[in-house]
Amino acid sequence: MHIERTSVLLTFALIIAACGDDDDGSTVPIDAATPDASTPLDASTMQDAGAPVPDVCMPSGVGTITPATGAWRTGLVLPGVEHVGDLATGPDGSLYVGGAFVHVSGLPASHIARLAPSGTWETLGEGLPGPVSALTVSASGLVHAATGPDPTRWSTMTATERDLTRARIHRFVRGTWELVGTIEGGAVFGLAVDTSDRIYAVGDFFAIDGVEAQHFAVRTASGWEQARALAVPATALVAHESGACAAGMDTIERSVVVCGEPGALVELALPETFAPRPIVALAGLFRVAPPIVTLAHDASGALVMAGNFRFDGFADGFGSLARWSGSAWEPLGGGVGHAPEDRADWGVIARVGVDAEGAIWVAGDYTRAGSATSPEVHGLARWTGEAWVDVPSANLVDAGLGDSFRYGVGRFSAVARSALGMVVTGGFARIEGVSTRRIAVWDGARWAPVPAHDGPMSGLDREVHAVAARGSCGPYVAGGFRSDGSGRALSFAARWTGEEWAAIEAEAEVRHLEIGRDGQVWAAGFPYSESGFYETAFGDTVRRLVGDRLEAIGVARRVPSGRDPGAGEVLGLATMPDGRLVVAGSFVTIDGVAARNVAVFDGTTWAPLGDGVDGWLEDVAVTDDGRVIVVGRLGEVTGVGSHVAIFEDGAWHALGDLRSLPLSGVAIWRGEIVVASYLDGDPDEAPLVARFDGATWHDLGTNDFVIVGGGRTRVVAHDDTLLLVGQLPLYGDLSRAAKLAGWDGEHWAAFDDSSGEFGYSAAITGAGVWLGGRFSRVGGVPADQIAFFELEGVD
Repeated sequence: MHIERTSVLLTFALIIAACGDDDDGSTVPIDAATPDASTPLDASTMQDAGAPVPDVCMPSGVGTITPATGAWRTGLVLPGVEHVGDLATGPDGSLYVGGAFVHVSGLPASHIARLAPSGTWETLGEGLPGPVSALTVSASGLVHAATGPDPTRWSTMTATERDLTRARIHRFVRGTWELVGTIEGGAVFGLAVDTSDRIYAVGDFFAIDGVEAQHFAVRTASGWEQARALAVPATALVAHESGACAAGMDTIERSVVVCGEPGALVELALPETFAPRPIVALAGLFRVAPPIVTLAHDASGALVMAGNFRFDGFADGFGSLARWSGSAWEPLGGGVGHAPEDRADWGVIARVGVDAEGAIWVAGDYTRAGSATSPEVHGLARWTGEAWVDVPSANLVDAGLGDSFRYGVGRFSAVARSALGMVVTGGFARIEGVSTRRIAVWDGARWAPVPAHDGPMSGLDREVHAVAARGSCGPYVAGGFRSDGSGRALSFAARWTGEEWAAIEAEAEVRHLEIGRDGQVWAAGFPYSESGFYETAFGDTVRRLVGDRLEAIGVARRVPSGRDPGAGEVLGLATMPDGRLVVAGSFVTIDGVAARNVAVFDGTTWAPLGDGVDGWLEDVAVTDDGRVIVVGRLGEVTGVGSHVAIFEDGAWHALGDLRSLPLSGVAIWRGEIVVASYLDGDPDEAPLVARFDGATWHDLGTNDFVIVGGGRTRVVAHDDTLLLVGQLPLYGDLSRAAKLAGWDGEHWAAFDDSSGEFGYSAAITGAGVWLGGRFSRVGGVPADQIAFFELEGVD
């Protein structure tokens, strides 16, 4: 088995486990366990356990669920796109959208799509091989796009793979994409095509197709050539008359704007006082954005430049928008900026566009337009030629860094005209109450999401950290989401009714869910915080569902030290057969009751579970007879270097003699205990997944893992089905991972493959498997943060 390390983003979730019955004996023992290290799972030894409560949820058998037993459901998507790189408008008013995405409003599309004047989405051939960084459409309607490597895959690529995914320039001709240039260097930030069909490119590169071209190149009939050498990467480019205009920097201190045909570029001299504007950043530091970010034409055809600059003629604190008069650059509309008290906004412009009435739309991050005494705006306004008019955008959710100090273009990143209206993009999930992911349409009076492709839209707008289901109870989901694809307002938790999400009120983000035999829903996550900042990294507050509201029942605490305020962490929930709740994590008290990392709640009071367990507990499970198993990075309680312990006979003991990486998941499957490693550590510390039959630990498919990388892995079990959830390295391609895998009796079978996406939690129902995480597709089917694997032949 080839195993090597990789570094990954750590993710966090809780998986709910249920139990089954027999064993298929399909695995090979690792080694014999110490004879007296554990007790076979054949009798109740929880002396204080009460009588089991009736299982009102009545879970049904599902057999063994594998990728061959069903298919992923469609419709669990959001309107909009995952990430927009650029916009371009065609001669007929079509809007072309490029970026890093696999679907647009439910339509499968590889990084590029067309919004037709009729309001329908269309694909362009088979799409493009990588994220789109720049787009342009010629006067004849030919679409040109620049692509780059997927940033989520770059760190795991070999040198050969990186070479094969270098930035490239493509052209869409007669239904097919053709390659017109391969970049040597970094990326293309701007494209333009002139009236002679010559292609211009600016960006961070030093050659195209082997021809030296420092940041600015042109493709003529004879091939690529340097248009003009620029000292630093350029971002601003626009077709102009029979040639093009580009903006960049001749030296590290001198900006330039040049226009004309190849070989005859003329510099449009900037004012002597032209200078970039310093930006207030975090901790009061300053940095400088590219002075000229974008070039465009106004309704009269005059050249307009925008970005982050000032020169004499602007009022103090204003600038960033100017027009070429034919002989000099002049402030346009007084520019944009901020009032003296608006420290968080500095007047950055990302893009400009012209609407059907000839007004110039200015998208970026600023609070005033024209003067410091003007009415407040919010990064989006239009200049009519006589006055500034605000475009309503104050109510913008998840844009940039919100009300904190921003150090980039935080609110809006692009604007373009389409047949449906003006389209804007940015880091938002909702704009003026309209739920739409990162792209929205202004029809002249109000905002609307970009049109849906087809059918329902029930995706969730932020990560789903927890999914729980038990028979007829659920499914429930929880995480950081605030709305679904239909625009329905949610508050960190919801229940699926069979057709839509019903809101459950929670005060803050929820990370874990559990459902007891009595149908009671338990949760754990963050405490309420008016500022949105938390002392805890993973959540310290335990809640239970009362009606349609999650109410707090306890807060976990550690001992404060230094800068650590002492917030605890709750990482695992499970319920006993008698209905009591067990929580595990990192804490010394919960609701004021001393308990070392594991505690029990009986519905009224908290109590420790024995002497507790040293270390960092990642997950917890309870057997049918009421014994509690914890896993994590355990301390001296195990005594043998094992990371799994069991509470029985009133005390904690090591469960067998399992030597492994720290463990992050545990579940009960067919009456046996199954654990999964935290997939980030010493590759020689096998097994990565193991089962305990009551006397001996057995490896469970470790050889299926190509590498050790992927971080936290959770285990989910019900009836004969055993699942792993996480970022599972089951492929030979280091850039690919599965979010969900099932044990088929011999191997771990992947339900999907993805790059840079995460599965956080899953739950098994009689109809299939719910999967939550941070993703935009599963098994090739568009799905935003939540997905359902539907069993064939089950209503």
